[in-house]
Amino acid sequence: MGSIIALLVFIALIGLAAWALTTLIPMPPGVAKIIYVVAVILCVLIVLNAFGLLDSAGGRVSLPRFSTAR
Repeated sequence: MGSIIALLVFIALIGLAAWALTTLIPMPPGVAKIIYVVAVILCVLIVLNAFGLLDSAGGRVSLPRFSTAR
């Protein structure tokens, strides 16, 4: 039960962040739409990962690491 609540809180925070970003920072409507699309895709990936439907990556989505060392 706790993990479902944590999942819902995390998704709500993503939505709140997208809303705040597009409301408080002036930007063209096209850019705001892209931010909302990215937020929706992120939420879908999080839900799929939470329910174990991303098994092709071992249940995890790994992000590329960017090294700052030269």
